[in-house]
Amino acid sequence: MKRLYPRNKLRNNDGRNFTLIELLVVIAIIAILSAMLLPALKNARETAKASNCRSNQKQISLAVIGYNNDFDGYFPPWKYSNANDLYWNCILQRQDYITQTELYQCPTASTILLNNYTFGINDCVQKPAYRSAYYYTCYGYNSMHVGGARAGTTWLLDGDQYIPARTVQFRKPTETICLADARNRHDASDDRGASVLSDDVLTNGQAIHDLHQGGANVLWGDGHVSAEKNAWQRLSGRTDKYYFMRDPDGLY
Repeated sequence: MKRLYPRNKLRNNDGRNFTLIELLVVIAIIAILSAMLLPALKNARETAKASNCRSNQKQISLAVIGYNNDFDGYFPPWKYSNANDLYWNCILQRQDYITQTELYQCPTASTILLNNYTFGINDCVQKPAYRSAYYYTCYGYNSMHVGGARAGTTWLLDGDQYIPARTVQFRKPTETICLADARNRHDASDDRGASVLSDDVLTNGQAIHDLHQGGANVLWGDGHVSAEKNAWQRLSGRTDKYYFMRDPDGLY
């Protein structure tokens, strides 16, 4: 009777059966190739996520520029008032400069910052009407020098309103941080994002977050976005706060 399946199914080019050793060699080669390719695929995925993050920041930049144009060149205050406690990102959303709150979430951070106020049931995507949902987003605003102003350690206020910067006050807008990837604590003891940045040198709180292959995305005062390697230490590590000051020469 004719066999449905030939006895010798695996043959090499000269008609001989593959030996066990030959099969093991093939399997080993496949395993080596997989080990070589998987890191490259992982890097490609991370590169795509970092690009998406920069796109988010660019969309936020357009919203900030729209706010500048409507409010005589002023940037959004980092917080609307002590009474209302509306942060800058919530202000942009409530005034329709931002209509998709997903823009406040970095795709890379979704596997790192797991607090439910950053990614979860209490975040700004799930509860866009809740002001508390905007406290721990993925992007920290330069609150002390763009979203507000300080004389030493004292906030400058108009009544209970924080006084933000105006575009004309930027001496070097291409070198002044507007916002950046941020987390609530740099030492990874906290799984929340941060909606504001501290200008304290190498602070352990509300710090730039180097989550993109050792770097962070930064939105600058002139509206451009760039990827900055070792951003936490390199940009936050200057004692003169150069990259945070709207005017490094101290006129504002």
